Amino acid sequence: MARDNDLVRFEIKYLLHPARVAAVRAHIASCCHGDVHACGDPPVYHNFTLQFDTDDLSFLRAKHNEAIDRFKLRARWHEADDPVVVEIKRKLGRSIHKSRAFLPRAWCREHPGLNGPLATTGLSDPLQRDNFLRFQDLRRRTGARPVLVVAYRREAWTGSAEHYARATLDTRLCYRPARGADPYRIGGPWFPCDPPSADDPASSVILELKFTGRMPVWMRDLVVRHGLSATGVCKYALAVAREHRLAPRGRLDLVA
Repeated sequence: MARDNDLVRFEIKYLLHPARVAAVRAHIASCCHGDVHACGDPPVYHNFTLQFDTDDLSFLRAKHNEAIDRFKLRARWHEADDPVVVEIKRKLGRSIHKSRAFLPRAWCREHPGLNGPLATTGLSDPLQRDNFLRFQDLRRRTGARPVLVVAYRREAWTGSAEHYARATLDTRLCYRPARGADPYRIGGPWFPCDPPSADDPASSVILELKFTGRMPVWMRDLVVRHGLSATGVCKYALAVAREHRLAPRGRLDLVA
C-alpha cells in the first residue's frame, strides 16, 4: 500500500455498466501501468475499509447533505499480513486531503477502536505519529466508533507520466457490521451491496480518477470519448443503505 501522506488530491467517481469496462480499460492501459501493489492481468488487489462513525452516523449525514467541509475516519488494509492504514480523509470543496499512519495489525486487533496508547504502536515517523494523534483526538471528540467493514476488488492503474494519477475500477462490493468478532479479519460473512446500473439491474462498476493539480489530458480524453458522467456514489453509504434494508424495523444497530 502506497505510503504517500498528506497529499491534496482530486477524486472523481463514475458508474460503468460492466459491458463498458473492456473499452474503458483499454483506454486507461494505453496511458498507464499496473499499480505496484496489484497483481495479474488486469492488475488487481482487494481492499478492506473499517469505517468509523458516531452513534447517529453524523459523518454519513454530512456526505448526504453535501457539507462543503467534512471528514471521515477509517482504517484500511489489503491482505492478512498488511499493516493497517489509519486515515483521516477530509473533503474541502472538490479537493481531498488524506492524513495517514501505518499501524501493526496485531496492535489494531488488541485495540479495535484504535484508542490504545501511542507509545505501544511502534510508530517512529514523526508525521505518522502526529497524524495518528489527530485521528485519536477526532475520534474522542466526536465519539466515533467502528461501524462496518467495506470490502471490494480493485483494479488499479497508475499514470505513466504524472507524479500522481490513478484510475481504479472497483467491483464485488460487500460489507459486514463491525460489531462482534475482530473487525480486522479478512473472513466474512459478507453481504453484497453493489450499486445498480442506471439502465440494467446488473451490478455497476465504480471508476475513480484521482490526481493532483490539473486533470491529466488522458483522463479528460477518457471522460469525453466514453461519455462519462460524474456521480457522488459512496461505498460506505451503499453498505449502510443495504444494512437498513436487511435490519428488522427499528432494530438497526450498526455502531459497535
